Amino acid sequence: GTGPKGFDRSLKNFIIYFASPAEVLFDADGNLLWSSPGHGAGELTLRIVGHMAAGTVVLSLGRATAFAPLLEEGTDPWQLPRFGLPRAFPAVYLQSVYVYCMLA
Repeated sequence: GTGPKGFDRSLKNFIIYFASPAEVLFDADGNLLWSSPGHGAGELTLRIVGHMAAGTVVLSLGRATAFAPLLEEGTDPWQLPRFGLPRAFPAVYLQSVYVYCMLA
């Protein structure tokens, strides 16, 4: 198979393994391993808070600079030769980090 032992044991295991955004583990016999209540909740909460804080900072910088720091006001990097690089790199980076924070 193309997955761990037990992922193809039942339709439920298959769907949980392929559709779950979280890591799915199986024991040696191929049965689903369930985490204990509260396990990892603190770590997950810290990650969410970190992404929210980074997203807030990036959004604040983006709104203050129209997501184009170091470029003249009203300049569209897409209209510049080579997208305005290297001068437009901070704008591209700021936009990329904001998209990452939105997805995480």
